[in-house]
Amino acid sequence: RFRAKASKAKQAQSRIKMLAKMQPVATIINDPIPPIDLPSPDRLLNPPIVRFDEVSLGYEDEKPVLRNLNLRIDHDDRIGILGRNGEGKSTFAKGLLGLLEPQKGFIKRHKKLRIGYFAQHEIDALNMEHSAYDHVCALMPEATEAQRRARLARFGLGLAQSETKARDLSGGEKARLLFSLIGFHKPHLLVLDEPTNHLDIDSRAELAKSLNAYEGAVLLITHDRALLESVVDRLWVVENGDIRTYDGTMDEYRREQLERLRGQKRTAKRDTLPGKQEGRKHRAARRQALAPLKNRVKNLESEIEQTRAAITRLDESLSDPALFSEDRDKAIALSRQRAGLAGRLEALEESWYKAVEDYESAQE
Repeated sequence: RFRAKASKAKQAQSRIKMLAKMQPVATIINDPIPPIDLPSPDRLLNPPIVRFDEVSLGYEDEKPVLRNLNLRIDHDDRIGILGRNGEGKSTFAKGLLGLLEPQKGFIKRHKKLRIGYFAQHEIDALNMEHSAYDHVCALMPEATEAQRRARLARFGLGLAQSETKARDLSGGEKARLLFSLIGFHKPHLLVLDEPTNHLDIDSRAELAKSLNAYEGAVLLITHDRALLESVVDRLWVVENGDIRTYDGTMDEYRREQLERLRGQKRTAKRDTLPGKQEGRKHRAARRQALAPLKNRVKNLESEIEQTRAAITRLDESLSDPALFSEDRDKAIALSRQRAGLAGRLEALEESWYKAVEDYESAQE
C-alpha cells in the first residue's frame, strides 16, 4: 500500500520483510477467509433518503458542534467522512441516526428507510452473556437451527464461535457478529464508524468486497485509507463546525493537512532560529525522541511473528481429525486457545498500524 511513497518506504519495506519471513496462518480446513455478507435492500428508495435542512447539532444547551448543515444522501451514495478527531464526525452520525435531536433545523428521512449502524459502542452493547447463536435466535425466532447457523456461517462464525459467549469472542468475531445483526433487515443505508478496528488485513479486504457488492447507500467514518479508496466515490470533510464536499483525492487531503501542520510549526518557531550548536543538539534530541517509537514498531513486529507461529502450531494440532473424536475436551480447549491468540493477533496488528503512524508523524 505504501511501497511507492518516499515517506512510507522504510516502514513499508519493514512490513514487507516481516510478512515475507512469516508462514501464512493456516485454517483448520484450509478454507479462504469467510466472507462478510451484507445483503442489499429488496427495493431501493426514491432519493433523497436523508436530507439535512439548516441543521445544527450539539449536546443539551452547549454550543453547537455542527452548524447550518444542508446535506442530502441518495440511495446509491458512497460517502467517506474525513476530519480530525473531535471535529464532529460521530456527532453527525448520531444526528443522522436520530440518536441526537437537532438544536436547529430539520432532518428528513424517507419513511421506509432502514439503517444499519456499526460502531464500537454498538459492539459493547451486545449481551456479553449471550452466545452469537443466542443473538441470532432473537432475530430469527421462527427459523430452524440450520437456518440460524447458516446465517452465522455467512459471517465466518462457525460452530465453536456461535456457541461462545460474546464476552469470550475476539474483537474480530464480535465485529462479524454485529455485521450479521445490522444486515439482517437488509438496510437501505449503512453507517459504519471505524468498522475495521478489530478486523485483520484479510477481513478488511472481505469487508471492502462486500461493500462494493452492496447496492444501498454507504457512509464511512474511518481512518482506514485503503477501505475509503476502494469503496467511496465522494468525500465530505468535517471541519470548523461545517461539513463540506471535498473534490480532491485522499493524497491531496493528506498533503493539505500536513502543510497546515507544518505552517503552524513554522509560525511557532519563526523567532527561534537555532545556531549550529543548537541545531546539533536539536537533531540529537530528535533521534533520541524517535528511538522509542522505532523500537516499539520492531517489538510489535516480533510479537506478531511469534503469535502467528503459535497459531500455526495450534492449527497443525487441530487439523488432526482424530483429535475431535478421541479427545473432544482437548479439541475444545485448543480451539479456545486459538481464538484467544487470534484476538491477540488482531490487537497487535492494530497496535502496529498505530505505532507506524506515530513514528511517521514524528519524522515529518
